[in-house]
Amino acid sequence: MSVDDGEACVNSEPRRGWTVPRSRLWPIVTVLVLIVQTPFLILAFWPPREVHSDFVQDWASARNVLNGLPAYTEHTVALPRYVRAGGPAQSNLLVNAHPPTSVLLFLPFATLDYRPALLAWNLSGLAMLGVSLMVVRRQLGVSLSSWSIFPPLCLLLICFPLLQQLSQGQLNLVLVLLVTGAWAAERSGRVGWAGAMIGAATAIKLFPGFLFLYFIVRRQWSALIAGLLSLVLLTGLTASILGPEVYPTYIHDVLPHLDQCRTAWSNASLVGFWTRLFNPATYEEPR
Repeated sequence: MSVDDGEACVNSEPRRGWTVPRSRLWPIVTVLVLIVQTPFLILAFWPPREVHSDFVQDWASARNVLNGLPAYTEHTVALPRYVRAGGPAQSNLLVNAHPPTSVLLFLPFATLDYRPALLAWNLSGLAMLGVSLMVVRRQLGVSLSSWSIFPPLCLLLICFPLLQQLSQGQLNLVLVLLVTGAWAAERSGRVGWAGAMIGAATAIKLFPGFLFLYFIVRRQWSALIAGLLSLVLLTGLTASILGPEVYPTYIHDVLPHLDQCRTAWSNASLVGFWTRLFNPATYEEPR
């Protein structure tokens, strides 16, 4: 085979990657999806005054702390103090259902009224999501061109779990950042930092604590110790800011009330899904 024949074979190979027309089609598709999704995004970021979501319970608890009230003051007492006429004056739960440390995250937003606070919280959450995606890209060594940004952006715009997260103003994007950071730290050999971040996530919501099983199976005891120290330190910080009675109140008064929302269709958690499937009755319904 001559050199010319070799060059012909090389030149005859199909080009890898997208063609230019296909690459330039994605921005158009993304813009069309954004136009369709804009009404839903507006409702998520700036809902009507009479609409409330999960965010209202965390926001109210943080306002309770700023006003010298117990964090877990009942919503029937707290919400009428903080909302204007036509605002979210009630909640599906009697008290905030989230662990005490999560309340600390909402203290900076509690100085704002409900809707501005929700907007600021969601913008902060999207920033955390962006950081998480950049960490994943760097760890996996994925190189992105300017055109390749549009397909994942389009998918994010139509991602219902993300829209649900924004509509409800929940804590999941904080947990995504912490778990992603722990994953990146463990891959880089910094297992202590990995455990510390899992400990922080566990203090905010209890279920990330299952990730400690990974460190136990791999016998990464330094990660386990760092995680437990992180959990203890955040628990102590929470008790010092919210008051030492906050944890007994959460255990004895808050947790028993959570059964009433397990089967609610607005409960988008995995626990809610499996409870609706296998045990649909609550204590308020006949069994």
